[in-house]
Order: sequence, then C-alpha cells, then structure tokens
Amino acid sequence: MPESPIHDVSTVSNSDWFDFAQLMLGANFSYWRAIFLAETSQSQELNIQAMKDFLNPLAFDNGVNFTRDLKSEAWTLGYYMNNCIRRIKSTDDVLSKIDPLLLAKLKSKSEDYKLIVEGNDWQTKFDKDRKRMATPYDNRKTLDQMSNALDFLFGAMPHWYQPSSKIAVIDE
Repeated sequence: MPESPIHDVSTVSNSDWFDFAQLMLGANFSYWRAIFLAETSQSQELNIQAMKDFLNPLAFDNGVNFTRDLKSEAWTLGYYMNNCIRRIKSTDDVLSKIDPLLLAKLKSKSEDYKLIVEGNDWQTKFDKDRKRMATPYDNRKTLDQMSNALDFLFGAMPHWYQPSSKIAVIDE
C-alpha cells in the first residue's frame, strides 16, 4: 500500500479510508454549494422566513435545485456550511481511529482544521447574540477556513484515495 504524505498507511484498513473519503465528499459538496450563496446576510428572522420559503414548495414537488437554494439562501447557506463543518468534525473521529498521531499532526499543522473541529457550528456563532447578523464577510471568512481545512485533509489521504482533480475556486 502506498504511503500518505504524512504517515505510513500500510496498517490502515481500506474501509476506514472509505469512511474518511465519504465524509470528505459530503463536506466538499456542501462547501461547493455554499460558496455560491455566501453573499447573503444572516439573521434569525431572515433564516426562519427562508426556511419556510424552502420547505413549503419542497413538500409539494420534492425538488431542490440551485434556483431554490438562491431563493432561500439565508437558510440554505447555513445548512450547507453547517453540513460541511459537521463532516469536517466527523473526520476527526475517523482519523482518531485510523491514526491518532496523524490527527495530532493535522491539528498542529492546520490552524483552520483545528478551529473548525474544536469550534462551534457556523450558525451557533450568531445564534448566541441574536442582534448580530452574519455578513457576507463572515461567510467568506468561514468558507476560507473550510477550504484550507479541506485542502489539508485531502493532503492527508493516501494518493490512491485522492480525487484526480479538484474544483477550482476563484479568490477575490
């Protein structure tokens, strides 16, 4: 079995890396959806109305597409960002089974990974003070942290599990 850039993967089962890869796929999908919605502002009131706007038609036609995401961006942005963060946090559990030393190295080398894994959900930051509205700047800052953490996690995967290409995100 080939070696990871960080450690020897010869003792790690394929199913453990499969679990890790599944989490990474879901995190990247949610990240990809969130980046197109980042220019919205968030508040509890906006979120509740957007949630209703999203769920009412969904119950009728069972369809989710980008247009619906945009119409309800105050809710869908939070959903995708929280899903990505929760999946990154779950990689922490999987990596602790695969290789606790690798996990310690990841946390020591990637501040963004550590911040996400040890921090709160994105929405929780703003729920604690309901007067505080999440701004597009807050959204982009969190997305940058998520991107850095995901890049670092991809680097930890054995090359035989890494995707052949990555989605390019254009920075401002």
